[in-house]
Amino acid sequence: MRLLIVRHGETVANTQSIISGHLDTELTPLGRKQAALIGERLKGEKIDLFLSSDLSRAVETASAISQHHSRELITLPSLRERSWGEFEGKPLQEYYKSLKESALPHYKFTPDQGEGLVDLQQRCNQFLLEWLPSMESKTTLIVAHHSMNKMLIVTLLKKTLADWYTFDQGNTCLNILDGDNPSNIEGVLLNCTEHLSRI
Repeated sequence: MRLLIVRHGETVANTQSIISGHLDTELTPLGRKQAALIGERLKGEKIDLFLSSDLSRAVETASAISQHHSRELITLPSLRERSWGEFEGKPLQEYYKSLKESALPHYKFTPDQGEGLVDLQQRCNQFLLEWLPSMESKTTLIVAHHSMNKMLIVTLLKKTLADWYTFDQGNTCLNILDGDNPSNIEGVLLNCTEHLSRI
């Protein structure tokens, strides 16, 4: 099995350091160009299954890839970005200020009405429980978000929540994970954005 995990293109909120979470935010013109370039990069891949978060920034990015293939794009709320609760639509610095004031480790801090990393991990596990059987012996594209992609990678590679911080996910980055089966998966390529060198 092969998993191609991609983050969405640049959004308006990204350029302003605003937390999006479950809010919809449009791709910028650069974000659409990034999406087109990852589509070009992956057009030669034989992709059997196309999965995307149902938030528009992910759907638009996934569509730029799926247009090169004759497969249905399946959109899933379970692949949405982490819910940041009270901080959604607010500057990222407000979150970090509250995190510091809480004196809690990052992975133990849960925003009001939002998800902590443990909550996100549970949602990620539920997604994998439902969909991993469909991915065996196939190449699957997953287009999602910064936090969700990192959680997918950490979980599939059997890392800990502490390892979550060691991964980054740039806009339209490509991650490739290969394995004989869901219990034996390794990271072949992580956070690769070489296709953006053409911008």
